[in-house]
Amino acid sequence: MAEVKVKVTFIPKPGKPSHCTAKDFRPISLTSFILKTLERLIDFYIRDEILVRYPLHANQHAYQAGKSTDSALHKLVSRVEQSLVIGEVALGCFMDIEGAFDNTNFEAIRQALVERGVGRVVVRWISSMVRDRTVEANVCGHKANLWVAKGCPQGGILSPILWSLVVDSLIAKLNAEGIYAQGYSDDLTILIRGKFESTLGDRVRAGIEIVESWCRDKGLKVNPKKTELVLFSRRRTGSNLVGKFKLFNVQLELSTQVKYLGVILDGKLNWIAHVKDKAQKAMAAFWICRNSFGRNWGLPSKAILWLYEAVIRPMLSHGCVVWWPRLEIECARKVLSEIQRLVCICITGAMKTTATAAMETLLNVPPLDIVVKARAFATADRLTQNGIWNPYFKVGHGKIINIISNPVFDMPRDWMTPVTDFTRRFDAKIPTKEDWSEGWPRNLNGNSVIKFTDGSKTLDGAGAGVYAPEEGEGIWFHLGNFANIFQAEVFAILTGIHEALPRGTYGKETLICSDSKEVIRAL
Repeated sequence: MAEVKVKVTFIPKPGKPSHCTAKDFRPISLTSFILKTLERLIDFYIRDEILVRYPLHANQHAYQAGKSTDSALHKLVSRVEQSLVIGEVALGCFMDIEGAFDNTNFEAIRQALVERGVGRVVVRWISSMVRDRTVEANVCGHKANLWVAKGCPQGGILSPILWSLVVDSLIAKLNAEGIYAQGYSDDLTILIRGKFESTLGDRVRAGIEIVESWCRDKGLKVNPKKTELVLFSRRRTGSNLVGKFKLFNVQLELSTQVKYLGVILDGKLNWIAHVKDKAQKAMAAFWICRNSFGRNWGLPSKAILWLYEAVIRPMLSHGCVVWWPRLEIECARKVLSEIQRLVCICITGAMKTTATAAMETLLNVPPLDIVVKARAFATADRLTQNGIWNPYFKVGHGKIINIISNPVFDMPRDWMTPVTDFTRRFDAKIPTKEDWSEGWPRNLNGNSVIKFTDGSKTLDGAGAGVYAPEEGEGIWFHLGNFANIFQAEVFAILTGIHEALPRGTYGKETLICSDSKEVIRAL
């Protein structure tokens, strides 16, 4: 058997100073260390190998690179807005799967892994990991160890992806039946659009039956008390859907609004309730912080400004990609302006009659409605780059993408979804000055195909070049005025690779030589 070396990290015991001796440290459990390492490797394997071949449903938005609450809100709200624009109504059912991580059936996890084509060894390892666990209960000094009968490990690295695999079958089944459904972790949403409320009610009831059947099969349950039904409509007539829905034999009633992923969606989608709720919570949070400073004592002005920009303002702008149109109304802008005005007065100590615009200019703090719109645009641009934003969606909150017109945003991006590659076919080396003292470094093969690359930037723009000494030829590219030196260096290396491959270099070692240590380390 090959020798395996494991590096064990030591953690100081509580209360010990940083200069304590070796006997004051406790070693991390070797079993726990190996288990966490294997979980990370298997998580990489499932995400970057299995899900590349068999991806999760497009309507799943949690625990995936490039997706977030913003993408989930955009997908749902865009469908509602489209239905309202053309005179339709939309009926949404917002459910919460009770104890999703704690109550997941072991067999459901195994079946989901097998259906995705996960290797048998990995399936057996995961099944053993979730089954062969004990929990310890300590009540008044009496301890008891019990075997876990269901659920994923709390705080486990694999728990989020295992739940995503399990719930994916429900989302796929609902959408296959023509019922739009999307999920975010344990939150499930069903949304049906149409002109006739009776038809919408029949389709939602069919979706609820599918959810009930799936939950019984997986040993799960939806909490009826946390389930909300909202009819999105701008019609003035009342609804005839009252008292016509049941979930696990519990009557469901229509609500005028629902809080979904931290954003309040009201029946007419005018965002009044959401803006008021966020403003009240932000004001309450700031008054809690207000106890830590006064006009002549407490936190300095920089700290107060940091609290506002790092804590209060993010609270206000959460989910702004969908509710920013409310800021086109003066009363909504005034609500947000009052919060920022209070912050500016606390920072500057100015009199109450001081103009808000003057204090914002003095502190270099832009108006809050402009900050919210800028963040909404940045989110929309990010979703566009990820292929989630619909470029033809230009109503409601979709208008944000056309507010800022700049050629920079039309340029190709160098952003990409991080992927772990276990079959990397290149290596990055940084020879020292001593390696070059005797000529070509010994750890580099001088008989390989060699390409020299470089990138630079001047007042006239950025450029990249590649030179092949064996052929005595070189090529160069103008990269415009917006690329930085790092991007120029990376582009030069990529160009050198593509130029080297077509010239009979298959099977040969190719050396791409760059003078940018930053880029080599990044690679």
